Amino acid sequence: MPAADAVGGRPAPIVLGYGINVSTSAFPPELAPRATSLETELGRTVDRAAVLVETLAALARRYTDLPLLLVGGGVGGIKGGQHVRYPKRTPLTNLLLTMLDKANVQGVESLGDSTKRLDLPSA
Repeated sequence: MPAADAVGGRPAPIVLGYGINVSTSAFPPELAPRATSLETELGRTVDRAAVLVETLAALARRYTDLPLLLVGGGVGGIKGGQHVRYPKRTPLTNLLLTMLDKANVQGVESLGDSTKRLDLPSA
């Protein structure tokens, strides 16, 4: 990991990302001998939306009050270019529950420690 430049005596912010191989695909030749996927390891198909939701919910339980950047192409009529702040300790699962609604996922009444759906600025 590259060293971060200090800003005001504190480490500079970094962006962290990760990937999860859900389904079997063609891996680069140098990775093919050791690369795998959830479906290969479990021996069954895996719902990608469920993996995303459960992964984000697990992160939400571990880390609280993190800044979050929501990027999308107007899905569900959410207005872009907005900075929205919710009260401290608002569960991230509230946002996940709201996004499931925006994606027309039916039948999800709660998710993890969610307490309510969020009011997002509409386009």
